[in-house]
Amino acid sequence: MDIKKLTKNFGVKITNFDCSQTINNNDLEILKKTIQESHFICFKNQDLNGNTLAKFTKNFGDLEAYPEKDKTKGKIEIFNVSNVSEDGKHLSPNDQRVILQKNNSRWHTDSSYRYHPASFSILFG
Repeated sequence: MDIKKLTKNFGVKITNFDCSQTINNNDLEILKKTIQESHFICFKNQDLNGNTLAKFTKNFGDLEAYPEKDKTKGKIEIFNVSNVSEDGKHLSPNDQRVILQKNNSRWHTDSSYRYHPASFSILFG
């Protein structure tokens, strides 16, 4: 695992690490310490699907469920933020999903309104 700062005060890039594989305790502690200190981690060159993404994120705690229609893609723990339909076409600007996701363009903290707010947001693109 190679860790390189993105800026002086915020964020790191991690390479030579496969998020789809089981994480040993030492690497997990390094990742937890790194996120606390740098506030943002970019894992480069990952080949993940819904199952491997969920497995990786469970290393950091319980996952939230998003049972709402059109917000999940195969797993209720993965919130689908996209302007692309299941068949690969761009959604219309008038599509309800696109309209609702416009609020995500503003800086926010995910799940801050919940009784137990999220510790992290993990994005995959």
